[in-house]
Amino acid sequence: MRCELIISLLILSLAYGAPPKSQDEIIDQFLNYAEALHAVKIHNGLQISIKFVTDLANSVPAEHRGPGTAALQEYISRTKEFLKHGNVSKMSDQYTLQNLFENLKENLDPTSKESEIILPGILDKQELTAKFAEEDEKVHTRFGEGARQILPQLTRDTLIRASELIYLMGKYIKSEKLQEHEDLYKKILAVGRYYF
Repeated sequence: MRCELIISLLILSLAYGAPPKSQDEIIDQFLNYAEALHAVKIHNGLQISIKFVTDLANSVPAEHRGPGTAALQEYISRTKEFLKHGNVSKMSDQYTLQNLFENLKENLDPTSKESEIILPGILDKQELTAKFAEEDEKVHTRFGEGARQILPQLTRDTLIRASELIYLMGKYIKSEKLQEHEDLYKKILAVGRYYF
């Protein structure tokens, strides 16, 4: 008898799914999803950066390598180290790709063979920009899909309580400007974690 009851309850729970989640659990699950998407975007962006910088460093013949190539190789090593240990969020601004490029432009001797190879490579980064935009679009699309799935599950009271979060989510989804996506994404996660 007891076994039949357990089996019946098991069948009922499978047939009707898991118990409904609380409103906070729904939002928390979405924020976890958003954080995972963001982490994947950062990871993939760093992989793209490593490949670009590696190709650029390898394009400098050994006899012309100098401080510029060393800076590129240092960026590659540090970025790989950050990826290896999962400390991507702690990666200092001084190690960003943009900062690397600015330092190279300022510090390379414009008359050296090394700079004749590196500087045009830095200036012609259309392919790199396109790959970053592609990664951003993937996250943007998946975020929008996730938001469209959770919003109907939220009650009116939760929508009111989470109005700032919902507003930022809507602004992010509607935004077509790549430059503002990262700031909006960070605000969404910060506001979401503050309230939930």
